[in-house]
Amino acid sequence: MRALAAAAGVLLLAGAGLTGWALGQSAENNRLEQQLAQAQQTQGAMLGILTSEDAKVSTARMADGAVVTVAYAPSLNQGAVTAHGLPDLPAGKTYELWLQHDNVMVPAGLMSSAAPGSPMMTLLEGQLSGATAVGITVEPAGGSPAPTTEPIMVQEL
Repeated sequence: MRALAAAAGVLLLAGAGLTGWALGQSAENNRLEQQLAQAQQTQGAMLGILTSEDAKVSTARMADGAVVTVAYAPSLNQGAVTAHGLPDLPAGKTYELWLQHDNVMVPAGLMSSAAPGSPMMTLLEGQLSGATAVGITVEPAGGSPAPTTEPIMVQEL
């Protein structure tokens, strides 16, 4: 009888472990599905920008070799930034995008990549109309309401 109770206990613990593992896999799958949906939305918006009749694309190479491309369509009031080769940042830091309006930098979103070292593609947030440039700064995680560091890149529109 004790052997049967011990076996039941082992099965119960194994079942609980499998349930926890399955729940962890489910959460990971949900996260991956959300990332995929976001990437598809970004790619769809980027395609709309690039196929717009008034699409403009500007590419710049930074001193460290990183390549930043800004694509925007004034008629859609939409734009996107793609960056290849930006260095990975330490924990607690993020790349933040800015739109320059009348020499004032206005937050335009945070840049992130799906995996360290992979290209970053981010849709610009905010009012693109009237902006004269796009900037990138290194900010605390979560971003800042105003730049706290000198821009690592400013690209005229």
